[in-house]
Amino acid sequence: MTLFHHVAHGTWSGLSPFSFSFWTTGGATTLASQGYWHTALGLLWAQIEDQYTNGVAITLSNTYAVTEATGRAFEKAVSTETLLGTDGVGALLPPQLAVVVSLRTGTLASRGLTGRTYLPGPSTSGLNTGELAAPNDYAAGAGALFTSLQADGLTPVLYQRKTHTTKQLTQYAIGNLLDTQRRRRDVLVETYTTGTI
Repeated sequence: MTLFHHVAHGTWSGLSPFSFSFWTTGGATTLASQGYWHTALGLLWAQIEDQYTNGVAITLSNTYAVTEATGRAFEKAVSTETLLGTDGVGALLPPQLAVVVSLRTGTLASRGLTGRTYLPGPSTSGLNTGELAAPNDYAAGAGALFTSLQADGLTPVLYQRKTHTTKQLTQYAIGNLLDTQRRRRDVLVETYTTGTI
């Protein structure tokens, strides 16, 4: 069985890049696994595309075949993506805001046995009094992604980089509050308006 790292790359307003990823194991080739990831990613996006303006776009996806004992990739397959948001009413939120998919292995509250990945934050239309208006859509999208990967023979796992081991995922969860990922903001150059004291 091969360990695969599946990554989606996108941009916020064409300026701030973002990425999110999942890990699987399976017996397919890297190229075939990338095809499965491309399909699963499309299913995820189909459930949540209306939560984003067209300023949020996923433009690339790739799959790395990784040596489990070292964490190093030895092969890569890439696909171009054209996944755009469809919300024509709302406005972009700051790029550091994110929707977190929590990943669980059946052993809760144990260090190294839970994980998370950061999807981009929604548009203003995707909020209701400061909370996610449609967390069920995100949950449905994550469910469609995992179901698709499993149907193609890939097992979703959590990869522990410190111990170079994997543990099969058993559950995912979407919270109703936004999280932050500061590095998505750090790539933007801030402009200041000053005043004299």
